[in-house]
Amino acid sequence: RVIPQGSVVIIDLDDRDPRPGQMYMIQSETDGATLKRFTTSGNVMRFEPYSTDPQHDDTFLNQPVEIIGRIIEARQSFR
Repeated sequence: RVIPQGSVVIIDLDDRDPRPGQMYMIQSETDGATLKRFTTSGNVMRFEPYSTDPQHDDTFLNQPVEIIGRIIEARQSFR
């Protein structure tokens, strides 16, 4: 469920139209750049943290947010 620290993340910079269940790199004024999963529930659209850290919060689309691109792959090196 968590992309480990130090992973290499590949982002499709042309895919910025959020679809439920997909992971995106987003940037907001409060969180900076972060990786989150897009979800919807009724009329509520938000980006949920993909983390076990309880300090990471949802980012709702009623606040300024820039979608940088969709995460298409994450790689971890074991060197």
